[in-house]
Amino acid sequence: MSKESNLQYHSDLSRVSNTMLTTLKRSPKEFQERYITQNWVEKDQKAFRIGNMVHCLSLEPLEFDARYIAAEKHDRRTNVGKDAWTEFVKRAGDRQVVDPEEAELAMVCARNLIRHPDFGDFFAYRRNSAVIEERINFTLHGVDCRCKPDMLIPELGLILDVKTTADASPEAFARSVAKWGYARQHAFYCEGARQKYGIDFRFLLCVVSTNRPHETACYELSPASIDIANVELAALLDDYKRRRDSNDWLSTWSRGIVSLDLPRYYNANILVDSDEEETELEVAA
Repeated sequence: MSKESNLQYHSDLSRVSNTMLTTLKRSPKEFQERYITQNWVEKDQKAFRIGNMVHCLSLEPLEFDARYIAAEKHDRRTNVGKDAWTEFVKRAGDRQVVDPEEAELAMVCARNLIRHPDFGDFFAYRRNSAVIEERINFTLHGVDCRCKPDMLIPELGLILDVKTTADASPEAFARSVAKWGYARQHAFYCEGARQKYGIDFRFLLCVVSTNRPHETACYELSPASIDIANVELAALLDDYKRRRDSNDWLSTWSRGIVSLDLPRYYNANILVDSDEEETELEVAA
C-alpha cells in the first residue's frame, strides 16, 4: 500500500485537523471558503516551500531528490533556452521544481537541525522504530479528527514536530506558538496518538531558524500551557459542531452594530500651538 501524500491527506475534509481549527479560530468565513464551499485560492508562500523541504530533509532525506528538483537557469526568450527548459521540465516529471537558493537554504537548516544533540539522537530512530508522517484518525468531543505527526517514536512515547521560524529564541518562538496554535497542536496530536497506541506521549517542537546563523532548539510546552490548549480545543470543537449543524459561518462581530474602542497602545498626546491652536493626536509607537 502506497504512502498517503500530503495532497491526499489535506484533501480529506471528512475529518477535522488542527490546521482547520486554527482557520476556524481566525475566521469562520475563511473556514467556510476553504473547507465547505472550497473556493479559496491558496497563495504559494516562500516560508511554506522552505518549511516543506526542511521537513523532507530532516525526516526523510533519501526522498528529497524524488520529490524536488532545483530549477535550471535558461534564457527562455531564445529558442535554445526554450528548448532547454522544455527538456528540463520533461526530466523533472512529477517532482516539484524549486528555486535553487531556497533549496540550499532548506539544506542548511536541515543540517543544523540534525546537529542539535537531542534531535540528532531522535533522528537515528527514523530508520528503525520511528513512524514518519502517518495519519492517525480519532474522535474527540464527538468530532471525527485526523492528525499526521512528523515523527512518532512509540517505544519512547514521543512525538517530534519540525518547525521553521524566523527566530528560534524562546521569547520569539513563544509568540509563534501563540500565533499558530502549536500548544493546541500538542494537545490534539497527543490525544490522537494516545487513542491509537494506548499510552501517553510527550510532544517536542524541533525548531530551526531560516535566518543566519540558523539556530536550533527543542521545546516542550509547560503543563499549564497544555491545560489552556485543552480548554481551547474543546471550545473550538464545540464551535465547529454548532456552525456545521446550523451552517452559520459568520464571526460574532459580523452581526449587528458593534461597539469599538481605541486599541490599548493608543496614546492621545494633546499638543496645543498658541499661535495656530492646532490639536495633534499621536499614536504611540
